[in-house]
Amino acid sequence: MDTFAESLDFDPFSLPPTAVVNGWSYRDYQRAACEAVDSAWAEFNRLLIVLATGTGKTVIFTKLTQDEVARGGKVLILAHSTELLDQAADKLARSTGIIAAREKGADTASLDDTVVVASVQTLSRETRLQSWPDNHFTLIIVDEAHRTLAASYLKILNYFKSRVLGVTATADRGDKRNLAAFYEHMPYQFGLLAAVHGGWLVRPRVHEIPLKIDIQNVRISRTAEGADFSLTEVGHRIAPFIHEIARNLVSHTEGRQQGVIFLPSIETASMMADSLTMHGLRADFVSGECRDRDEKIAAFKRGEIAVLCNAMLLIEGFDHDTIDWICMLRPTKIRSLYAQAVGRGTRTLNTIGAALNAATTPEERKACIAASRKPDLKILDFLWLTDSLDLVSPYQLVARSAAVAEQMRKSSVLMQGDLIDMEEQADRDLLKSLEKAVEKNKRKKGRVLDPLELAVKLNDDALANYEPSSRWEFEAPSKDQIKFLTEYGIDQSKVLTAGLAFKLIQKAKTREAHGLCTFRQMTFFEKQGYQDVAYWTKKHATTLQRQRFKRWANKKTHV
Repeated sequence: MDTFAESLDFDPFSLPPTAVVNGWSYRDYQRAACEAVDSAWAEFNRLLIVLATGTGKTVIFTKLTQDEVARGGKVLILAHSTELLDQAADKLARSTGIIAAREKGADTASLDDTVVVASVQTLSRETRLQSWPDNHFTLIIVDEAHRTLAASYLKILNYFKSRVLGVTATADRGDKRNLAAFYEHMPYQFGLLAAVHGGWLVRPRVHEIPLKIDIQNVRISRTAEGADFSLTEVGHRIAPFIHEIARNLVSHTEGRQQGVIFLPSIETASMMADSLTMHGLRADFVSGECRDRDEKIAAFKRGEIAVLCNAMLLIEGFDHDTIDWICMLRPTKIRSLYAQAVGRGTRTLNTIGAALNAATTPEERKACIAASRKPDLKILDFLWLTDSLDLVSPYQLVARSAAVAEQMRKSSVLMQGDLIDMEEQADRDLLKSLEKAVEKNKRKKGRVLDPLELAVKLNDDALANYEPSSRWEFEAPSKDQIKFLTEYGIDQSKVLTAGLAFKLIQKAKTREAHGLCTFRQMTFFEKQGYQDVAYWTKKHATTLQRQRFKRWANKKTHV
């Protein structure tokens, strides 16, 4: 037995008793997400929220669906797979009692249905789409919203005159800029790093196996997710190494429960399953073309199969709590694809769900996870020899900025260990290097403050790692913002986006409201050699300035 919870009859999707609505409990961050969305509707019509896989995105949007229906609205939930549609309908029924109608294939919903779950492939057909009045739905929810910009999605979303909420786990830096072409604002984010720190997901640990696989000069082709390495060519490069990879995987997964390997082709998936079986592991392969894939997946969930070798399947909507190791043998340039694959293993065990929900602090939840049979997720990676500069690595799963990811890469020859610890160390190392640069330049003449230098002085990690997400944040600073930046003594030439300008101005006004010294005062006294000026009050700084001026004036008088 993992914990006492294993003997209890509880819903593994149940949430902690921080707030209960109609008998269904919601975690603090889930309530925060709902509140952020409700508030943002006052200004925006197209919202995007980002939550890590395993944190209950479906729970959040079913709660928002229930609220919309309670206000007299009608909701359309869009997804691209049967698994996601089933999950949404099931969670909606269990948490709210609302039974959703289906618009998929032969299943058709009616105008009387308050909530409809629809397949994008079905609803994007002209005859199906035109059967609905364009003002019928008051809210459209897009599951796996990183797919929003696909033509089939846009056809539906641009047809209806309604508010749109996109929900995804994988809007990375590049995706945010692209998705900002459709979504106006991102009111809430709760990523992998925050979820692990909060004790809601297992810690990801990486082990890089020093087996060099050459993918240099592999052709780049278009995929459903975007431009990526040609799967056919990658398959040819991997095939000669299958037996050696299998041998390494067996030795590095001893004592683990279940794993999933992501491969580029059916051929390599089948070869890997055969090789692992020869090495004593119960393995099988699945693909989109396998007629018996449902039976194999069911056998895997029953524990009859230890390893699933997966060819272009099990990326989204596949959840199984005992997966405690992942191997990505499909190198990719698309971070969202990599994150989705790893997300299959970040969930905690269902058997400790009740214990996690009853815990009152992150420390208690982390201790519960650490004591379970799944204390972490092991990510097995390889040394890919490539000329591609944007090959996704495990670093990018947790790094708060591109600079931190690069620092993580520089800090180790091989990726080994806890990714969260590695990220925190890289963050500290990066901050130290910035501090050295600030120290070196602080006595240089200049009347303006670099925003990055300011972030270091304030020890503000969020400001140092800030990246725009909403559409307006990517725009150039407004004239009023430039005026404010100039007044506050900030180098406006280093502030390229409205979002960063807003953050800096907000920081200045917050300091002003708390009676802290101004940025100009902070810069002035630090150049004089004073320490910890960021924590001085404005009154103290002003008094000291006057004293220094009087001493200077007296000296001038006696000369």
